[in-house]
Amino acid sequence: MKEVKQGILFLLILCANTLFAQEFTATIDKEQIKIGEQCIITLELENTVGDNSIQFPELRDTISKFVEIIQVGNIDTTFDEEDVTVQYFKQEIKVTSWDSGFYAIKPFELILNGDTLRTEALLLEV
Repeated sequence: MKEVKQGILFLLILCANTLFAQEFTATIDKEQIKIGEQCIITLELENTVGDNSIQFPELRDTISKFVEIIQVGNIDTTFDEEDVTVQYFKQEIKVTSWDSGFYAIKPFELILNGDTLRTEALLLEV
């Protein structure tokens, strides 16, 4: 019985690590900007170290009809000092808009080992 409990505990920990290890988020530093002002969208992936195939979103000159990309930063990779099995990928995207309004920025997608991960949508007010 003790071995069964240990086995179940191991599986729960493994599942928790798998869910935790694949977190893809998008944040925006300012949800409200003036016309022509710039803000930064940050994409972050938290993942376990291993043989991973990661394909970040391909970003062009615009995110939507009214949100223009000014600059796409390099993808930075860091490790958790406490738990070196966790890897962080971060990319910053500088954007602006030249028209006033509320603009929904659709979820960003990346492919991790054949699975598609999506962020939450963002809202920008200009």
